Amino acid sequence: MHRDHQATDKGFLQWHVEISTPCPCSPTPLIHFENARRELELARTIDEVKEIRDRAEAMRSYCKQAQHSLEMQNQCAEIKLRAERRAGEMLTETEKNPGGQAEHGSYLSHDGRGRIPKLSELGISWNQSSRWQKISEIPEESFEDYIETIKSKKGGELTSSGALLLAREIQRQKLIHDLEEEIAKTTPLPEGSFHVIVVDPSAMSLDEIKEIPVKQLAADNCILWLWSTNAHLPDAFEVVEEWGFEYKTLLTWIKPRIGTGDWLRGRTQQCLMAVKGHPVVKLTNQSTALHAPLREHSQKPDEFYRLVETLCPGRKIELFARENRDGWDTWLTSMNISESVGL
Repeated sequence: MHRDHQATDKGFLQWHVEISTPCPCSPTPLIHFENARRELELARTIDEVKEIRDRAEAMRSYCKQAQHSLEMQNQCAEIKLRAERRAGEMLTETEKNPGGQAEHGSYLSHDGRGRIPKLSELGISWNQSSRWQKISEIPEESFEDYIETIKSKKGGELTSSGALLLAREIQRQKLIHDLEEEIAKTTPLPEGSFHVIVVDPSAMSLDEIKEIPVKQLAADNCILWLWSTNAHLPDAFEVVEEWGFEYKTLLTWIKPRIGTGDWLRGRTQQCLMAVKGHPVVKLTNQSTALHAPLREHSQKPDEFYRLVETLCPGRKIELFARENRDGWDTWLTSMNISESVGL
């Protein structure tokens, strides 16, 4: 069943008119943006999605020139960005089967007969196709987090360029992870044992994390610090036990600004403290709450390392460190890997 193009065009024209000349009796702009999102969900061909994208961009440009609120501009930009992501998904799908039927049943060709159109027929440049497909590669959770984070940030502006930067960063992190896995197969462990071990796993599966050679590095009396997101705490407790440690307490990093979330909006990250044997600590005023600013992507705050250094005596090592630190050994330093491959 094909959609009613006339009804779609009318809906968009109404959206345009009421944003341009709002009146007290008209629905709020938010309603029209929701209608636009529904139109996007119903779109089944690339040219329908592109039409929605182009109209949303025209609305965003108009709102900016008319000095409408940044919130309204971002609502238009969100529709545009979602349309580009959807178009990217469709373009990726059609490229898997050039010259034939689209493999995904919900993605019809622009003529409704199954023929895969050329980019030139759709009015899409190669550069647009490449950018939109990169945006479509962003995992859904990361994509939604990006939108919500920018919209909630004062002065934040949703842009395709910002989404592309996120896509490249995710690709970069994946490359680093793959390199870490490859290097781990051939990189020897540091000699000797350690009294303090900090582990901040990169994007790894639970089984891969369990295989990290913590047992080989741990002294008979050792303290483990294992970083975890709130959502993966059950897995973290399982890993601690697998490595032969006993959980003792939880350090909570309280960040300066709120993030996103499904049940509660996140503002914290957790670090499990666990022990093997009978290690010694120099406890003074160190607490389970760590108030500290954000740093670069995935980097933990300097305040955390100062806490560990004042609390835990002995030889220290950090696995998957984002930087080298005086007085610490490292194994598989992500920062060094990044620099070595020119990322």
